[in-house]
Amino acid sequence: MILKLSMKNNVSVLSMRNLPDVQMAIARFAGETDYAHGQTFRVISGTEMISVTVDSKNVSKLESKISREYVRRQLDELAELVVDMVPDIEGTSGVLSAVTTELTINDVNVVQLSTVGPGRITILVKGRDATKAYLALEGLSKAK
Repeated sequence: MILKLSMKNNVSVLSMRNLPDVQMAIARFAGETDYAHGQTFRVISGTEMISVTVDSKNVSKLESKISREYVRRQLDELAELVVDMVPDIEGTSGVLSAVTTELTINDVNVVQLSTVGPGRITILVKGRDATKAYLALEGLSKAK
């Protein structure tokens, strides 16, 4: 089921009010993100809130563009696991459930989960659970 599994430590999530000034600041920050060197930048936007996932070392750069009064929550010391599967896996029932169940069985709390494109799941967990989460998902990839 899993083709590739990768993990990255020292990730942070800032959740802030969804306001035009915040949107513009995030757009400016996106232009400064160095994707070629593997920097993390992901935005999930809702009606009232925006959640931005970045490398911990870039939090201060993001905060310099956004007034602290707009930030409602900040989660630090997270790890990001990226699970790549065959693209047509999206037509298979229970894939997300299998992944989250495996993490639950191994006592790993999922802080945030999102899908990006066909066959890619991004999971954020507490940094202290990173290795446990990776090994659990690695075991799932070897299950027949």
